[in-house]
Amino acid sequence: MLLAALIAFASLEAFNRLGLIFLTAVPIFTILTCGVITLAYDFWTERRAREELRKTMDLYFSPKVSAYVLANPGSMEARSAEVTLLLTDLRNSTPLAEKLGPAGMFKLLNQVFEVETNAVMAEDGALEHFLGDQFLTYWGAPIPQPEGTNQALRAAMELIKGMESVKAVQSPEVKALFGYGVALHTGSVLFGNKGSAKRLDFGLVGDTVNEAARIEALTKYYGVTLLISREAFVQVKDPGLHRLLDRVIVKGKSTPVELLEIQNPRTVANYAELVTDWNTAFGHYTAGEFAAARPLFAKLAEQFNDGPSKLMVHRCDELAAHPPADWKGVWKMENK
Repeated sequence: MLLAALIAFASLEAFNRLGLIFLTAVPIFTILTCGVITLAYDFWTERRAREELRKTMDLYFSPKVSAYVLANPGSMEARSAEVTLLLTDLRNSTPLAEKLGPAGMFKLLNQVFEVETNAVMAEDGALEHFLGDQFLTYWGAPIPQPEGTNQALRAAMELIKGMESVKAVQSPEVKALFGYGVALHTGSVLFGNKGSAKRLDFGLVGDTVNEAARIEALTKYYGVTLLISREAFVQVKDPGLHRLLDRVIVKGKSTPVELLEIQNPRTVANYAELVTDWNTAFGHYTAGEFAAARPLFAKLAEQFNDGPSKLMVHRCDELAAHPPADWKGVWKMENK
């Protein structure tokens, strides 16, 4: 437009001062037409770029969160937030890789990640990373999600159902090795862009992430599929049937954490009976009455093939043989 105006002004000055006549309609029309076409092309390419960016963001966040991030670029800057983490890990990955081979293992991992991603995205969760066979997601950043813990629990239930579906179609050899654990934990983290000048990654940093990993690892220790920390549990509106599994101090920490199990697709059919009898046995255990707790745990281990009860039988034997001087119902883990 400026160039067209300059041509018109120059043509007028040439006529007024020099008596020369220049044809201006064609060049002005050509310039304006080219300008409009250029603007339209720029608008189209920018829109395509934003659409591609949105699609990329949707691979990391739910559509709701990615729309917010695109509208508020500053939301990617480092800050703190209260989040609920869902972390899951595939068991026996090395034996599985040996059994399946590289192509078969990648196929299995993609099936697992597909199930996990669908479960989380359906509940507006955000993906932190795929790390080997580990899957970490969260609720509460970059925007607060008041229902985040409840969404995380629903996602965990769907994830377990999906994982059981994946397991059901595997060969008997793979089924025997196929296992996984799911952990839910709530706490404070730092989140934002992290990395170097050449490579950035949006993610979480903080002790809460490490604690979630420790809790997930304990699912194998207790022989359960799902563990939820007390910090996350207190934010669940309707947890349904559940039991307090243990009060432990994980390795590297000095304060105890309470671990609970919530009824899920992998718990036994008569879970209510198990919970009632477990609470009685665990009450004796917490009170330091190990001789009274042991036979109750042994009965549950035999009746329900219950992993935590089997563990408690051995722990009661150990505690009865070497009574602690100041028992407070808290077990200190020596290993991660």
